[in-house]
Amino acid sequence: MKYDFYDREEYYKPKIAEKVRNILHRRLLKNVSPPKEVLEIGVGFGEFARFCGANQIDYSGIEPNTNLREKLKEEGFQVLDGSLPGLPELDRRFDLIFLGHIIEHLKDYTEVLESLENLKKVLKKSGYIVLLYPEVPKIKWLFYHDYTHTYPTSIRRVESLLKDSGYKVIESHNYVSFIVKGAWLVNLLGKIFPYFFFGRQKGYFWRLSFSMNSFTVAQLKE
Repeated sequence: MKYDFYDREEYYKPKIAEKVRNILHRRLLKNVSPPKEVLEIGVGFGEFARFCGANQIDYSGIEPNTNLREKLKEEGFQVLDGSLPGLPELDRRFDLIFLGHIIEHLKDYTEVLESLENLKKVLKKSGYIVLLYPEVPKIKWLFYHDYTHTYPTSIRRVESLLKDSGYKVIESHNYVSFIVKGAWLVNLLGKIFPYFFFGRQKGYFWRLSFSMNSFTVAQLKE
């Protein structure tokens, strides 16, 4: 999986998106011990990497897409080539592993379970894993607009996978953009207004931005 769609020059992403994402990142780390060393699976546009850099967190990433990987390496971050369910060779363990909208791109639940098992090998004792994913029961058909989405996700599914893989769930919540409380209302408004105010391309971006997602924070059992 190469996420080639995100390489396109015409892909619309406003500058405010990263600032909004940083608000979400702070919320995601609210209930975990402050991490010193973090591994991100799938670096995307580098928002989480830059968040870690700004907060003096030692960051490493794994990314299969050459363009995304090289762009982040040019900013001085360590990024290795690789993709789940396997991992490249790593010489250390991490306090926290971050997966932002990754597991829905895996083939099926067996690949998700294999990935979670492999990630345990590079987590420190009592380390944390943070997963972001679409809440498919809420967004329904919108999930399948991305042809790389192959494994439908929900809080119930993800929590079950984590528990069966030896993790303790700390918290799970729905969210829209950076909003956790009141996410349902923002999601409702996002279904109605984007296409009235923007063209097709930008309207679709904002429709996705206001769709219902979920996050789960879990800790490796001792």
